Amino acid sequence: MRDRLTIGLATLSLLSEAAAGQPLLCVVDDLQWLDRPSVDALVFAARRLRAEGVVMLFATRETSSVGGAKALPHVPVTGVDRQSAASMLPGLAPPVTEWIIDQAQGNPLALQELAAALTPAQRAGQLGPLTLPDARSAPPNRLQDAFAEQIRRLPDATRRMLTVAAADDTGDLPTVLAAAAGLGGEVGDLEPAERAELVLVSAQRLRFRHPLIRFAAYQCAPLAWRLAVHQALVAVLDGPAHAHRRAWHLAAATTGPDERVAGELERVAEWAGSRQAMASASAAYERAAHLTADTSRRARRLINAAQKASEAGQDERCRALTDQVPLPLPDPGMAADFARARSVVELGYGSPGQAARLLAECTETVSASRPDKLAPC
Repeated sequence: MRDRLTIGLATLSLLSEAAAGQPLLCVVDDLQWLDRPSVDALVFAARRLRAEGVVMLFATRETSSVGGAKALPHVPVTGVDRQSAASMLPGLAPPVTEWIIDQAQGNPLALQELAAALTPAQRAGQLGPLTLPDARSAPPNRLQDAFAEQIRRLPDATRRMLTVAAADDTGDLPTVLAAAAGLGGEVGDLEPAERAELVLVSAQRLRFRHPLIRFAAYQCAPLAWRLAVHQALVAVLDGPAHAHRRAWHLAAATTGPDERVAGELERVAEWAGSRQAMASASAAYERAAHLTADTSRRARRLINAAQKASEAGQDERCRALTDQVPLPLPDPGMAADFARARSVVELGYGSPGQAARLLAECTETVSASRPDKLAPC
């Protein structure tokens, strides 16, 4: 006890001397990670500051218990509100901005890092329900690396369990456990991750403590793990109620052209379009196109994706999708739909004259065989 008092007084004296010439601000971040003697010395000094010209600020988690720091004045720090968060995310399609805000949960660092990790296509609006940022497109980040290192130290069974939870987009614990069971996992595999405070688990929910932990858990997993995890989720998501998510997991588990999976995604796109979820419909059509080997069918799905992107107000993404359409298009109906989508792009980003020329040329081509395509937009 005597040594602790001496060290505390020495700390107070050191801070006072440092503030002799000018005011001093002492900031201690993540107080919960400091060793107990250091915390005791700093808190001892903080509680005895009077007119020394020193201000001490400690940052710690709300759930942590850090000795005598409880006796210091507390100021709860809440997350960034949605309006302020949106102002930190310029240049993104509105649905992407909303998605990042939901994922970041008010954490300003997460807002920045999630936006930085998106590919250009994702920034323009290519978001499916299982969207995860691409680590290859993001600048190096110490926080992300720290989370990844924590995950790498976990047992393989726990890491696989976290991969299942990261791949699932709902946080539904029964679904995660059922999928993990198909890979030989069990609920006890979560314990190391809970002890490391990487996840928060209740009777029905599994939530990552920080959104960047979820992405680190997914990106740290080898490709074979990720494919197996998506297949395991497909196996437990049966029935009409889960058709939408099942199709996306099937697509995530597919590495090459697969018409069966593409067909399921196309049905998801039609379902989303019928409910006016045009951005979701566009994303599903695009992924279906990428899984399509037949050139004509791929062109049709890309055109559908472009049309839905246009209806969702994603003109820049509409342009990127029309750029992918294999030309020429022998089918007059497809040619008409392509011209209509491309003219929207020209009106927004190119030349109105070119838009008019596209539509005029298309009219001459399809008027005889597809007069129905000449109806007003």
